[in-house]
Amino acid sequence: IGFHKYGQDKGINIDYRSEKSTELFDTWNKPLFVEEMGVNAGGSSDYLPLYKCDKSEFHNSVWSTSFMGLAGTGMTWWWDRGIHEFQYYKDYNAINSFFKDENLEEEKYKPLQWHNTLSVKRASIETYFMVNKKATKTIGWVHNATNYWRNTNSECLNELVDKGVFKSPYKLKDGVFLGKDNKGTDFSKDKDAYTNKGGVQNIANKTFEIKGLQTGGVFGKKKWYKIVFYSTVNNKEIGSKKLNTNMWGKLKPSYPEGGETDYSYKIVYLGEGRKAP
Repeated sequence: IGFHKYGQDKGINIDYRSEKSTELFDTWNKPLFVEEMGVNAGGSSDYLPLYKCDKSEFHNSVWSTSFMGLAGTGMTWWWDRGIHEFQYYKDYNAINSFFKDENLEEEKYKPLQWHNTLSVKRASIETYFMVNKKATKTIGWVHNATNYWRNTNSECLNELVDKGVFKSPYKLKDGVFLGKDNKGTDFSKDKDAYTNKGGVQNIANKTFEIKGLQTGGVFGKKKWYKIVFYSTVNNKEIGSKKLNTNMWGKLKPSYPEGGETDYSYKIVYLGEGRKAP
């Protein structure tokens, strides 16, 4: 099953791609793939210059869609605007390493997601994940949702926000210009709740929620899981922790310290008992 969705607003992954993926997966129970995605680039709006200024839109989209149906990461239509010039292909190396030893078909995963506020514009943490049929294994990606392109700060991005276009169109190595025919896109919009409050926030130790796991009892034995976090740069293990689910089958890990804007993770069921195995 596949669908297309372009866009660069903060809610593009939370509000649309993930919800559409869940809807289609629940209807057809088939592997799902975001066949086309990327920033809007046509008519009066050309967001392609973002690929020179900021990597977050590309990075967040390829990682989040990797957990929306497990037929692969979404296909970024404008792959050549960042892959060659700015080495965005390195993001795929970490994704490939993360999934390398996973038997996706055998586990029968189901896509889920969670973010910490009702309003997407106010969300500071989000996670996309897959839970297997037996609720014994989960793989996912957790993200500092304030790390959104509109909240990053650079001379390049500030020029776009202030002027809507590069003063001098940027020529890529393949001869294509970023923004050459653009008359001025309104990069100053698409703000979230943090754009005028310092931009990207520190969310270390904030908790996020993994649902769909085995339920724990209020009294007696608990259901224990181990979560291991990995770097989205090189897939190196960052840290791990043992936690138990609550009576609704939810696990509530803390976002790791270290200042990274996102982490991938794997969760495995350890067993039940009054104390962690």
